[in-house]
Amino acid sequence: MSVNAIFFKAIFICFLSFIPFNSQSCHLVTITETNAVDNGDGTFTYTFQICTGIEDTYGFFLTFSGANLISFPASVTGPTSGNTINASVPPVSGSGDIEFGNWDSNGGVLYSAAPTNDCVSMSFTFDGSLTQVDIGGTQNFFAGGPCAGSLSATTCFPSTATYQVDITASNNNNQSYNFGLDGVLLATGPTNGQTDTYLICGCASTFTATASGSGSIPSWTVTQIGVGVVGSGASETVNSPLIPCVQLPIELIGFDAAYTDEGIALEWSTSSERNNDFFTIERSDDGENWAIVNKVTGAGNSTETINYTAFDTDHFNGDNYYRLKQTDYNGDYSYSDVVAVKIGNGNPASVYPNPFESSFRIKLTTDQTQVSSVRLVDISGREYYRNNTQFVKGMNDIEILTPDLAKGVYHLRIQLENRLVHFKVVKK
Repeated sequence: MSVNAIFFKAIFICFLSFIPFNSQSCHLVTITETNAVDNGDGTFTYTFQICTGIEDTYGFFLTFSGANLISFPASVTGPTSGNTINASVPPVSGSGDIEFGNWDSNGGVLYSAAPTNDCVSMSFTFDGSLTQVDIGGTQNFFAGGPCAGSLSATTCFPSTATYQVDITASNNNNQSYNFGLDGVLLATGPTNGQTDTYLICGCASTFTATASGSGSIPSWTVTQIGVGVVGSGASETVNSPLIPCVQLPIELIGFDAAYTDEGIALEWSTSSERNNDFFTIERSDDGENWAIVNKVTGAGNSTETINYTAFDTDHFNGDNYYRLKQTDYNGDYSYSDVVAVKIGNGNPASVYPNPFESSFRIKLTTDQTQVSSVRLVDISGREYYRNNTQFVKGMNDIEILTPDLAKGVYHLRIQLENRLVHFKVVKK
């Protein structure tokens, strides 16, 4: 699935770009990312166009940052010379992660001297997403030493994307266009009338798009993923203001509070986190005046589901209100919805035996007859048992049968009319 073809959901600044390094000895050396694919199994495949200048070239080496190389082309053939050189890992000359040919030897010319750049396209697969790619070692026999170039930032993948940028540019005498955010310009290939889509990480305040020569840009749109369009236009623009970026520090799946033998358990989960420094649990007995009862360190940046648990062992006898405060590294914060737990006099319930084999019993005292939900879930919230049970006023002793339940730790949740009773139970 091509990253450039899909609208992805939105952490660090990274742009789809290339930055050529110009050396006095070698006209021009560039490495350009032309495609990037999230393979969906934790691996990523990148395609690079590698171009060198007008002198003979005997090979080059590549250095990758941010991930480990898994697979690569066994060889590459020069477009003008027709010569083929093989890959070497580790490099023959001891530089980089992989080398093609032998750049400090004059045998096996990959590119012949030509009046214009020669380019090859190569695909590599990694065990993660890249942050930096460098090329070096080409044309070292000419004054000034080896040529070098770098791809200063690679594709922003779905888990980290903040913006989607769509640009339509006209094709006129093979011209090209540039676009950028906050003054950081990103060069693309020649225009051909299609709409190009880019993913960009990090917030910005201005957008610039210009075409070279007689090319033009009839339309552009910047969309903050998960928010909406933050800027658009029908011509070239310089430092066009964008609607302020909406910071979405975390995606909170849920926040819950429940009575347990260990105290009141506070549980929450996040599906993603961005610059998340820490969580603070606050408690109140009236829903207006709050005090801090616990602090939990956040994951910083994450795109996986994370489950958190904390306990309040000094809760009130009666109404207990809780809210979750999330604080970024820069001090920005936000609050969750408020949840409540009512604690009566004494222990409202007990479970035995615990651990259990094929069944356990719940002993619970209520002050009124009521039908209540009894649920058994795992740590991720997956439900294994649910039943609406009638509890009569006074003492209740009921049996829960779970003969097919796998061994492990589960959470028993009993939703009464005025409180939620929670126990951690173990199937042995």
